Parts: sequence; structure tokens; C-alpha cells
Amino acid sequence: MIAATKSANASGTTEANAEESKKSVSSVSIAERTGKHRKRLAMLRARAALAGVILYATDGDHGRAAFIVSRWALTRQLDSLDAVEAWLNFVTGAQA
Repeated sequence: MIAATKSANASGTTEANAEESKKSVSSVSIAERTGKHRKRLAMLRARAALAGVILYATDGDHGRAAFIVSRWALTRQLDSLDAVEAWLNFVTGAQA
């Protein structure tokens, strides 16, 4: 009886975890979902923060990733991490 209760609780917990996982994935942008870009996005966010820039990753038109950078009164939408890196180099005067 105890084993059956534990088994039922375990399967209920697994189903609850799966539901939570689905909810959390849907609230994350396309740019943040792709594993290979996650580390690079984190690095660019850190660089941006040091330069006083806010970097948002969001879903753009037609399901493509979009990156919004904002510094002082300037806000710009960029289409790729390469474009974000180039813009940060320009704004901060970094040598590529």
C-alpha cells in the first residue's frame, strides 16, 4: 500500500514538473532557448551592463530572435548576436 502511494506521488510529481517546464519554456524568448547562443548572450549582456547598456533578447517578427539594446535615449533593434557584438564594439570603442 505504501509503495503504491509513493508510486502515485512520484508520477504526479513528474507530471507537475513537466507542466512547469512547459510553462517556463513558453515564457523564454527564442534567443534564450537556443543552447549554443546562451553563453554568448550572457557574455554580451555582461559587456553591455559594464557599458551602461541594457540588452534584451526577445521574439521578433515571424518567430525570429530579436535583440533590443538601450543606452540613454537610444534604443535599437538588432537581428543577431554578431550585430549586437559589432554595435557594442562601436559604442564602447573596443577593438575587434
